[in-house]
Amino acid sequence: MIEQARSSMRFENDGSSNQVVYVRVRVQKAEGAQAWGQLVFSYSSANEKIHADYVRVHKPDGTVVTAGADAIQDLSSPIEREAPAYSDIRQIHITVPGLTAGDILEYEIRTDTTSPLVPGEFFTQWNSSQEIITLDETLELNLPQGREVHVKTASGVSGPEERADGDRRILTWHSSFTKRPSETEEENILKILREVGGKQPDVQISTFKSWQDVGRWYVDLEQPRAEVTDSIRAKADEIVKGQRTKLGKAKAIFEYVETNIRYVSLSFGLGRFQPHSAPDVLASQYGDCKDKATLFQALLAAEKIESFPVLINSQHKIDPDVPSPLQFDHLISLVLLDGTQYWADTTAGAAPFGLLLSTLRDSQALVMEPKGKSELENTPADPPFPAATSVSVEGTVDSLGRFQGKLSLSVMGELAVYLRGMLRTVPQSNWSQVADGVAKQQFGGTPKVSDFHFSGMEDVDAPLVFEVEFSAPSFLDLSKKDLALGVPSGVLVLPSVVAPDKNSAKPLELGGIRDQLESWKIEFPAQVKVSVPVPVHITRDYGEYESTYQLDGQNAHLERHLIIRQSKVPPALYNGVKAFSSVVTADEGQKLVLTNTTPGMGSELNEMSADDLFDAARTAESARNFTEAARLYAAAAEKDPDHENVWNALGHAYNMLNEFDKAVPALEKAIAKNP
Repeated sequence: MIEQARSSMRFENDGSSNQVVYVRVRVQKAEGAQAWGQLVFSYSSANEKIHADYVRVHKPDGTVVTAGADAIQDLSSPIEREAPAYSDIRQIHITVPGLTAGDILEYEIRTDTTSPLVPGEFFTQWNSSQEIITLDETLELNLPQGREVHVKTASGVSGPEERADGDRRILTWHSSFTKRPSETEEENILKILREVGGKQPDVQISTFKSWQDVGRWYVDLEQPRAEVTDSIRAKADEIVKGQRTKLGKAKAIFEYVETNIRYVSLSFGLGRFQPHSAPDVLASQYGDCKDKATLFQALLAAEKIESFPVLINSQHKIDPDVPSPLQFDHLISLVLLDGTQYWADTTAGAAPFGLLLSTLRDSQALVMEPKGKSELENTPADPPFPAATSVSVEGTVDSLGRFQGKLSLSVMGELAVYLRGMLRTVPQSNWSQVADGVAKQQFGGTPKVSDFHFSGMEDVDAPLVFEVEFSAPSFLDLSKKDLALGVPSGVLVLPSVVAPDKNSAKPLELGGIRDQLESWKIEFPAQVKVSVPVPVHITRDYGEYESTYQLDGQNAHLERHLIIRQSKVPPALYNGVKAFSSVVTADEGQKLVLTNTTPGMGSELNEMSADDLFDAARTAESARNFTEAARLYAAAAEKDPDHENVWNALGHAYNMLNEFDKAVPALEKAIAKNP
């Protein structure tokens, strides 16, 4: 529990500042002592100095233990180990002496700027505690009197007390967090945050007068670093060799930067705002979002393709009232080709040129023209093409209920970006585990993969295709006469909408435009008669769903097709969207009705391996058909007395049948094999 937290910041007209943070914590449990036993503070050595004024522990008996100089270490940040160019991002680690439950920890940390981030300007953000119980929390801002400053307090946060102190203007905010919200209250909070586009900082200040000024400042920082040097021009010519159009050249350059320049994930502004120079990024082959975008811009410029840097926030909406660099956490690019805009994020990893991931779509962003205006614009609400996903399963069920077949999964869009990214980071020796996971997700149960193949890995403009051959030994329990077979829905993603408030004008989010298709072709054994469900077809302006169920002899063909044409619809359509989703959900629940004309297994047992018998027994046991399970386990044990777990499973089946005279010997054999 934090008894007191105080953050005091002083800003000067030249942009310099200092901050003093005081915290007093009552440690109530051993877990708390462990959590607070090591304090870590990050800073940028390029323009900051940090100092621990004191760190001390108050014991219940009144004694005070103070951390000495040997308890404080100034270390490089973990990011430097993978990216030495960011050596100015450092941390101080403080080992708190003898902290145990019942103690009170207090510390004061001072941070001074050695050179302003932006000469002549200052800005900051602050959030009150919403995670740890905090009895008394204070923010004090000490500002030059007479300086024009944008000051904004978020809705629901108490405004500041204000006083004058000579030539200084003092603003003070007080808050406390004494009770965690209930689940209902938390749901209401999340609903409000969704309505407003994410949580804004509790307090924001900035001396930037306009977004034009913010843009001009960043362009002045970035432009010298995007200079087209001989090395940049030579590399650009190499990348675009063979490309005859500007679009082809832009795609080739984008793919090079996205794929070959390793992304170092640092939020915009962490460490420094100015990117490294394009030649340095090209030489080191790594960079953060600023660095990759700067190299991308320089390579494009070498081919006379116009592009602009774009600042954006991936977490919440921009507040247009407070022009500040801290409103952004990411940098992307806007490319102009023959009057057409292409938004490009070189950090996405495996995205096609022009595709922004959903966290960046339909968001305000600051587009900065190097020789012109800088203003907030909206990124596209929809991707340049619908996300397309299709899965097809084709196979045969034999007279023992075993399924043998092939599965093909084809994806384009955001899912393909994530899958390609995962496959590029996972060693090929582990791809079999990925294949097992995909087959299990799409087919259900525990399919056994025998062969698999990924195609379209390198061509991000083409579908990523996964093909696998697999078997499912326990697909159907043919010991029964009457069966119902549900087909798992592996790719259909239904619109999930939250009921809007009565007066809300916020559109309903349908999850992006998409085209999703799943198809099953199953051949059943002659002993099984099949009845298929009634097909469904529903059409709305925003989407369409159609299913078909056909039977040709012993071959059943099922197909479900979902198309979402609009990513957002008016809130008045809430009931209609819910009804649309309900129709699809109900259809997904429809099953094939099967009648087995020869239930049970007789002579077929001789054809089955011990593994097949064991799997068939497990299927029967899952259906609580313990008589059939015991018969199959016994057959498996007879065929392979050393089969793992068979005696234990047989004993359990007999036990469920109250046949204890048979259960005991089986379990004794299990114990003998695994004492």
